[in-house]
Amino acid sequence: MQAKRSMGPSTKEHAIGAGRLGRPEHIDEIRQAIVKQHNETWRGKQLHGQFPNKVLDQANIDTELSFKWNKKQQISSNLESSIFAIQDNAVMTRQHQRDILKESVDGKCRLCACKDETVQHIISGCDILAGTHYVKRHNNLVQYVYWCLAKKHRIEVSSLWWKEKMIQPQVKENESTKILWEIARTHRHHCNTQQTGPNIYR
Repeated sequence: MQAKRSMGPSTKEHAIGAGRLGRPEHIDEIRQAIVKQHNETWRGKQLHGQFPNKVLDQANIDTELSFKWNKKQQISSNLESSIFAIQDNAVMTRQHQRDILKESVDGKCRLCACKDETVQHIISGCDILAGTHYVKRHNNLVQYVYWCLAKKHRIEVSSLWWKEKMIQPQVKENESTKILWEIARTHRHHCNTQQTGPNIYR
């Protein structure tokens, strides 16, 4: 007859501990500890840590809203990785080659040749890009706002905002709302001025 083995104290304690770890509240504690560790590692990096330390820690930044797009918006994995690479300054700019990789290259912008080619300069500081790509980015943003307003007020639009055909000028309306796109309007403040370019009036 095989003797029945009893559970010793160490085995018993291990079983109890494993049971506790399986509880939802303990799983959340482990998850939070992992997130905290990753966040500390991220902030400790010389290059990638600039964004959380210099941007996210500012008092006027809402971190929850700042990353809400990543949870709700439908974007490809390639686009998502590119956005986070730009956010962390991990882009092969001339300034990155000169100052980080210590290569013997001119750090000036390849387009305007006036200022250092940093991520910030490319995004919002280059005079060559100002009249083209920056304007297109502004128009795309306004188009998205237009699409959201139309959906909110039950005006018929495309299922995806970037597929919405924006005819200039354009007026869309229903019984309660009218949305104007690319309509010149006169502003009467200190002087009469006409404003053009993609703008929305409701």
